Amino acid sequence: MRHPFHPLAVLSFFAACCSSANADILIDPTFDSSITSDPNAATIESAIDQAISRFESSIETPITVKIDFQETSGGLGESNSGFNEISYSQYRSDLVNNQILSANDMTALASLPMTSTNPVNGDPDVILTLANLRAVGETGLGNNGGGFDSTIGGAWLP
Repeated sequence: MRHPFHPLAVLSFFAACCSSANADILIDPTFDSSITSDPNAATIESAIDQAISRFESSIETPITVKIDFQETSGGLGESNSGFNEISYSQYRSDLVNNQILSANDMTALASLPMTSTNPVNGDPDVILTLANLRAVGETGLGNNGGGFDSTIGGAWLP
């Protein structure tokens, strides 16, 4: 019996940018022909839909994230997302001004220094996925041109 991969770990990067509460995020999946032509397509799509449902019920940021799901021939999984960068100070400002902030968000923001460089490596910029940039209000830099925000692939395990 073969079991589908669970894309929960790959999708978890969405949770890092967002408050949790209501289901305002919409994850718009597209299933590649490598999935739709698989004899177990219904099971694979169901597993992905269940994972998506968990995230949509816990992320409050009102954005749509387009993901192309594919089946791969080996390995446990992979993902590919578009990225862009903004200054750390702009990112921190966006977090404060463009989010619905929970008590946990306020606590987290209180620990981020108000400096011109990011506290992780001292660089003046931070690199974010396009979806994360849109989530913090950077619609110009987070534009995916109508394409996918991410491609996620996984293999069936024996």
